[in-house]
Order: sequence, then structure tokens, then C-alpha cells
Amino acid sequence: MNEKTLLAQVLTAQRDALLNFCDALSDAQRTAPITSEGWNVQDNLGHLAYWESVTLEHLSQILKQGRPHPPPDANETDINAQERAKRQTWQWTRLRAEFENTRNAVIERVNGLSERDLQFFTPSPWSNSAPMLTVEALVRDDVLEHGREHFEAFRQAHAHH
Repeated sequence: MNEKTLLAQVLTAQRDALLNFCDALSDAQRTAPITSEGWNVQDNLGHLAYWESVTLEHLSQILKQGRPHPPPDANETDINAQERAKRQTWQWTRLRAEFENTRNAVIERVNGLSERDLQFFTPSPWSNSAPMLTVEALVRDDVLEHGREHFEAFRQAHAHH
């Protein structure tokens, strides 16, 4: 099995595991705070969807221009707060669809890449001082690892249920 196929399969499996877990929660469980900042499961899923859309933009920029554009000057905390506020009135079905559609777009993008594209070295979109990384590593770090961190928080918060 090649790296592209494996990466797409892991992205799909994580998407399905996250959505199945969240779907099994009640509305009250999805909206109950799970972090010290008051974020709930829905906030976190919207957060993942937003940052995965940023990764999609980075992938497009890399393929067109050989490098991603630097992030906006706003700091990550401010961006997270703005994106969370934007989604506060969204119903579960809309948040779920946003995450599922965004992750599906990431999977589709990965499936459209060649093995050579996946191994293309690019500057980090997050720091000029960070080492170069492959497109595959960017997807693994910015999508899979980020998703894993949040999924673990979901599971820990709801372990007693």
C-alpha cells in the first residue's frame, strides 16, 4: 500500500471515529463544557473544521506557488475565539456537516496528489524558523495529530458516561 492510500485511509478512519463518537452523545453532552475555557464538543469540532480548511488553503498554495502563505498577523487565540463565536448559534447538524465536508475535502485533496506531491518539501506555514517538511507531514501534523488531540479530549471528558 502506498503512502497516499494509507494517509487517506487514516484520515477517513479518524473522521468516522470522531463523528460516530459525537453522534452517540446527547445534545446536552455535546454542549457541556469540557475545557477550562468553557469549550464543548461542538466548539472543538468547529475548531477542527476551521483549521482543516486552513490546511486545505495551504495545500492549494503549495501546489500553485511551491509554498504556503504565512498566517495572518492575528494570533491563534484570537482566531480561535472569532471562529468559536461565529459558530455559537449553529445547530449540531450544521457543525457536523461543516466538519465532515471539510475533512472529505482534505481526503479528496490527498487522493488527488501524487506520491511525489506528498513528498514535496515546503516551508512550514506556521514559522519561518521551523524546519522544512513534506506535504504528507503537514497533513499528518495539522489534520491527523490535531484531530487526535481533540478526540482524546472528547473521550476523556466523556469517559464516565
